Amino acid sequence: MNKKIFARKRFTALALAAACTTLIACDSDDNNNAVIETAGTYSISFTNLSIGQPMTPPVAAIHDPAVSLFEIGTAASTQLQEIAENGNNTPMVELANSLSEVTAAGAALVDAANPGPVQPGETATVTLTTDAAGQVFSAVAMVVCTNDGFTGTNSLALPTGDEAVSVEVLPYDAGTEVNELNADYWVPPCGGSGDNLHTDEGGVTAAHPGQTGVGNFDFAGTDAIMRIEISRQ
Repeated sequence: MNKKIFARKRFTALALAAACTTLIACDSDDNNNAVIETAGTYSISFTNLSIGQPMTPPVAAIHDPAVSLFEIGTAASTQLQEIAENGNNTPMVELANSLSEVTAAGAALVDAANPGPVQPGETATVTLTTDAAGQVFSAVAMVVCTNDGFTGTNSLALPTGDEAVSVEVLPYDAGTEVNELNADYWVPPCGGSGDNLHTDEGGVTAAHPGQTGVGNFDFAGTDAIMRIEISRQ
């Protein structure tokens, strides 16, 4: 089935990750494509499972299965690239709010009064309400101290009853920037020069290979990096 992808770089402050907090899961990029049969309100939480990687506030969306935030094996959209390289949620949130296929979307936060990254061990939450049937759930967040790493889920089935849905998601690579294990190539909070250097890759989204030799920012590409839990109110 052909899908419309929700839907490029230069130095964006990490604070932009929470710019649109009032707007608008980890086994694969296509989790069953199952759909819900009725409308409803959903409480969604995102827990950072990493040892030392901060993550941006996840952009979450309930939408028609005909669209997706990302698809493994395809080129990243401009909106996904902005999240994966710069932690900039704004283009993705704006796009989601412009699409009739997206019925609810928003950014999950640890503390709504003090928006910021989701640190290791922290949990960010958001509540979304849809008035449409036949919807699925997707989310994406930057793995901050990487070149273009992100995590999330695409087209996850939403719970239909009292039992919550819980999944653990893997890290992905947007394929837009060559992986350099050098903080000068990462966004400023990671301790580099702040120059946010960049080498274009021109690849496609794929499983992240992981990274080693950078202390607390190390992670294995085969290990879950975030837990997503969804309950129906």
